[in-house]
Amino acid sequence: MIRFITDENFDGNIIDGLRARYPHVDLITVQEAGLSGTPDPEILAWATRINRVVLSRDKSTMKGDAEERLRQNQRVVGLLLTTDRMSHGTIIDQIEVWSRRELSEAFAYPIQYIQPY
Repeated sequence: MIRFITDENFDGNIIDGLRARYPHVDLITVQEAGLSGTPDPEILAWATRINRVVLSRDKSTMKGDAEERLRQNQRVVGLLLTTDRMSHGTIIDQIEVWSRRELSEAFAYPIQYIQPY
């Protein structure tokens, strides 16, 4: 089962909906982890140390920072990116589906995107 951490700006409505609909999904926020204000590269490093996939909608800086870690031969457990073009319900359902996958198979390449059905 995949464990997640959301980045600082992840939509709180999605977090609340996920927790209400799928309480078994192991999800913490950057704020709950005591990492508010922490730069993205440090969030990625922290998540990698504890085997959590970062949930983000930040396709510019967070994705760029993950790509930079990979260029420097540093490990990234996983970055799962969402889009504002999908409904909250679809994103919530897709995160739950991802949560049931094996980490090594789901993130053979560490940067992935939630896709609509």
